[in-house]
Amino acid sequence: MSYPVPRRSLERELQGTGAGELREYRLSDKELEALRARTAAPPTNSSGRRHSKPISLPNKPPTNRLMLDQYLQKRASGKSKQEICKEHGIVKETLKTKLSKWGILQADKEAEAIRAYKTKAETP
Repeated sequence: MSYPVPRRSLERELQGTGAGELREYRLSDKELEALRARTAAPPTNSSGRRHSKPISLPNKPPTNRLMLDQYLQKRASGKSKQEICKEHGIVKETLKTKLSKWGILQADKEAEAIRAYKTKAETP
């Protein structure tokens, strides 16, 4: 999209009055001090870098690491994947990554792992 450039006639430009006459003014000592205080550079440390206020990070509770045994225990007790994700503060994609890492991403392999966990938990 293009925009038209306005035409300017030489006449109109010559009609302008300009900025006016130049006046010189000296600031008093008080005015000069106030101006310097407003525009002063921030303090620097020994290496010449500016001091800045440290950032504050939100206090985020540590995420509970989900381990394979915990996952299998919760699935064996009847919890859904979504409930497990909510409890541990993780998203579905993270859980899929963990399941893939553990080798139980497919439903049949997961069911087999849960059965094995149940039999292992039942035997003394």
